[in-house]
Amino acid sequence: MDVRIFNNGKHYIKEYIVTVNGKDFTFNDTWKNKYSDYQKLPYLWANNSTKTTVIVRKLIKYDRWLTTLNWPIDHVVEKTHMHGKLTIEVTTRQKADQLEVEEKIKLE
Repeated sequence: MDVRIFNNGKHYIKEYIVTVNGKDFTFNDTWKNKYSDYQKLPYLWANNSTKTTVIVRKLIKYDRWLTTLNWPIDHVVEKTHMHGKLTIEVTTRQKADQLEVEEKIKLE
């Protein structure tokens, strides 16, 4: 299956990693309101283990890098996506010194 990400947040995504069955799939350098290139993944859960790193641009100070890890609790009642083209819509927000990430999977 082909998967890409869409940066729906306010910040530049330096790195977005999806882990599927112990293997990392990395999407790099995605500007806000832009799509990454497609990558082949074996399957995708509705909630996946992900790592997101963004760069928050500052005018006067140094740019700030923020990273967060998202871990699914379990996949007991979730559906596995195995075919077609999918886009993971990634929305990032900075709250104080924390990074909040919201992910939605969209079928194309």
